[in-house]
Amino acid sequence: MKLSIILAAVLGYSALCLTNAAQKKPAQPAGPPPKPSPTVVATPAAKQTPTQPTPAPTTTATPAATASPKPTATSTPSATSSPAAPPAAVGAKEPCEDKVQASGIPLCSRVQPKEIVLSKDAKNPKDRPVLLTHEAHATKNYSEDGKSVIGCTVCHHTDQPKTALSGVLKTSERNVVLTAATLAAKPVASCRACHEQTGKTPARWPALPTVKYPDDDDPTTLTNDEAYHRNCNTCHEAVKKRNPATKAPTTCAGCHNGGTR
Repeated sequence: MKLSIILAAVLGYSALCLTNAAQKKPAQPAGPPPKPSPTVVATPAAKQTPTQPTPAPTTTATPAATASPKPTATSTPSATSSPAAPPAAVGAKEPCEDKVQASGIPLCSRVQPKEIVLSKDAKNPKDRPVLLTHEAHATKNYSEDGKSVIGCTVCHHTDQPKTALSGVLKTSERNVVLTAATLAAKPVASCRACHEQTGKTPARWPALPTVKYPDDDDPTTLTNDEAYHRNCNTCHEAVKKRNPATKAPTTCAGCHNGGTR
């Protein structure tokens, strides 16, 4: 009987404790429950489409780099790589090219001679032959100042355009300045073709040309001797004055030495 009373008391006390605990539990706030924080595992997109690193573009993958290569030096012409201008075309053969003068010099020619013996047919014993080193005069610095090659028109004065003539020079027989390149287009006449010896009629003129020089009182007949002495002596004397050691002859014997120089 006592045991039943004790057991009933214990059960009653336990039920009272549970009731008190339920009454002390705090009330839940009104409103919707807070959303759970998303996680990487719970996101389907993270599993199905993982982020992949973007590859960096390369030069070989760019079409423009392979389709348009940089030009090289050989494919880009420049002032230094441009070929030189071609020589003038060879003109038609002229009748004077088949004629040889008494001196043995062709009346006209397209070939530059190495040497020429002048006054070879002179009648006067004093006019011994003169050796003209044509190649040396045409290729070396034989100008008066010693710094350049003598221009062809210094001697062949008619072989230049009329606009280039100056002083007492009046006759032009070439539309371009005579050079080694333009010689092929038209032959150049020898000096004797216009400046013959005294008493002779030149092959290309009805009479010997005459000129009135500013320092002369009377007109001068330009014979072979006159033309040579005015042109050659004037240059030789200027060179000798600039350089006394030069070999340019300035005396009669220096030039008229039999053509053996």
